[in-house]
Parts: sequence; C-alpha cells; structure tokens
Amino acid sequence: MDTIAKGKLQAVLLSSPGMGHIFPVIELGKRLTAHHGFHVTVFVARASSDPTAPESKTIEAAARLGLFDIIRLPSVDITGLVDPNATFITRLCVIMREAKPAFKAALSTMKVQPDLVILDLFSTEHLILGEELRIPTYTYVATNAWFLALFLYIPTLDKTVAGEYVDQPEPFDIPGCRPVPPYDVIDPMLDRNDQQYVEFLRMAREITMGNGILMNTWEELQSGTLAALRDTGLLGRIARQPMYTIGPLTRSNEPVGLDSENALFDWLDRQSAESVIYVSFGSGGTLSADQLTELAAGLEAEREEVYLGAADCHREIRQWLILRFGKWVGRHVEFPARWVPRTHSGDRAGSGPRR
Repeated sequence: MDTIAKGKLQAVLLSSPGMGHIFPVIELGKRLTAHHGFHVTVFVARASSDPTAPESKTIEAAARLGLFDIIRLPSVDITGLVDPNATFITRLCVIMREAKPAFKAALSTMKVQPDLVILDLFSTEHLILGEELRIPTYTYVATNAWFLALFLYIPTLDKTVAGEYVDQPEPFDIPGCRPVPPYDVIDPMLDRNDQQYVEFLRMAREITMGNGILMNTWEELQSGTLAALRDTGLLGRIARQPMYTIGPLTRSNEPVGLDSENALFDWLDRQSAESVIYVSFGSGGTLSADQLTELAAGLEAEREEVYLGAADCHREIRQWLILRFGKWVGRHVEFPARWVPRTHSGDRAGSGPRR
C-alpha cells in the first residue's frame, strides 16, 4: 500500500521472528483492516539478513494481499550476546531487545503517527516506547487466557516458591483459576537457573505496563479465567489494565494441491476413524538427529504407523530420515514445500477428535 487513507485509524503491529509468531500478527492485521477499517503497518523483527524460507514466503504472501504494509526491521546480530546453546526463547528475547532502537526509529519517522501500537508477547520491552512517544500500546497474547493467567502470576510464584517448580508436591493456586500441577508449568519455568526463565519473569512484569491486553480467545470459552483476569481482587490487581477477547483468530485456510500434501491426505483417508494423533513441533521446535532417533525408536517400539513431514530441512537430514525412518514398513516420510496445513489435516476422518 503506497498511500495512507485519510480518516482511517493507524495501527502498528510488531512481530517477533518465527512462523508461530508471524502468522497470528498477520491474521490480526487482516482483521483490523477488513473488519474495523484500520490502516495497518506490520513490522517483523529478524536476527539475520537471511530469514528462513517459510518466513520469507509468508511475509511476501501477506504483502501481495495489499491489505496492509509489512516491513522487515533491520537484522540484528546476537552471536556475541547469547550462549551458543541458548534456548529458542532466550534468543528470541535478545533479538527483540536488540531490535528496539530500529523499531523506535521506525515509529518516530512514520508520516502519520499511529493511533495505537500492538506488540506480540516477546516485545514487552517495547511497551515503554508507547509512553515515550505518547501512543497507546497494547500486548497481543496469541494463545489463551489460561496461559496468560499463569504468565501474570509468575512474579508472585517467584517470590513465594522455594526450589524448582517441577519439584513442588502440591499444585500452584492461581487466584480465581484452576490450580496448576507442577508438571503442567510452561517450559521456561522448568529450570529457574536458565536464562529463558529470567527473560520470562521480566516479560511477566513488563506486560503490566501497557494500555491493554488482547487475547486470542472468546468470552464463552474461558469465562471463569477471564473473570479472574478482570477482577481487581484476583488477577486484575496484577494486570491493572483492560482485557480484550478478540478470538477465535486463526490462520486463513490455504488451497491444497501440492503433491506432498495430497499424499498426506490420501494416507489420512485410509486410516480408521479417529485413529491418528497430530503432533507439531512448530518452527521453534527443531529436533536434532539424536532427538529424532529417540522419537522414531519410541514410535517403532509402539508399532505405530507414522507419517513424518519435515519442511525445509537440510539435505543431510533428509538423507538420514529416508535411510533411518523410511525403511520401516508403515513409515512414510515427505518433505513438503510449506508447513503441513493443520486445519486440513484435522478435517480428515482419521485425525478427528477422540471421544
């Protein structure tokens, strides 16, 4: 979009890298444009000058829609700022921290000052920019209210719980919500000495600085948790800002037609009804060869039939998968050109919900 429509509210959205973060922000941009008449500009942070192929394709496809502007911020080099073995979440947080000057400069030089800024969860360090530039700033939580309730309560648990969370004998009481068993805590809470826990603790404190929180859920689905988040006698005293439900917000269905996708759906259609479990590790859930070996060995021991799709993996990994995984009877391996469409996969009888 080359011009800014007069009379329209201007919204800026910021996404951290990763398919699971870019998709929700793009879908929110579509919603604001198509249903609420906003002029939207989406900024995407990146760690290197060469983003992954799926990310590039997603950004390019969104730009071709012509619904909003989408801009990649200058890349940041974090090689000297994180340990080589740092978790994905730690790296993501450092990327967003280093991208802050570029994002502030981009906001300051826009022809028309935005009426509001919406940041994804990993961009909470940017909330201070709203105060500095006098722009209402919101945080977009693309998961759900249950996650947000635990997330907001992390600083309290950090003060009151001694030792590792996973070693505690009793569930954690979250005000107004269902207790959380120690084995159900989110990944950053598994090791309190890991940098990703420190980053998550910081984010949980910073999220309270905004003008509101947008959640990808709806009132009827999580009414009890939402009530607790809004009640100033419960979690509302921590959040200290309005909570807006904007869901369900899901990725738009894409046409199916690639050979690899058709092969997957043909295979699913041959399975017994409700006999298939769909497992996705996401763009941040990269598995090493050793981890894949352990996973495959477990599946082999259970004598399960498996269809493995690995997108955009290295040639050596492809060869390893074919030799190691594809030799078993009932094992299928494909290398789709794009991410396996989850909604289409779930529509097949074989992967329907189990009752």
